[in-house]
Amino acid sequence: MDAQVFRIKQEIARKILALCQCDAEKIGVGRSTLKFIKDGMKNGKEINLKTSAINRLIQATSKKTAHQIITVSNTRTQKFGDF
Repeated sequence: MDAQVFRIKQEIARKILALCQCDAEKIGVGRSTLKFIKDGMKNGKEINLKTSAINRLIQATSKKTAHQIITVSNTRTQKFGDF
């Protein structure tokens, strides 16, 4: 994994772990979904950026971070031809 993508994913994980349940519910992510995502992060599982819940959480926590991920993903796709 690219070092830049790794740092961005760490930043996303930090922001999601700091997010409270009431804020997540306001943006359309249910309590059990948020708990499942947080538990996975705490257990060291990689974040799947393609899920709708993660996309909502990213957009709510930081538009700049979401833009960085899209830019890096597009660069890697063009460069290496993979997803």
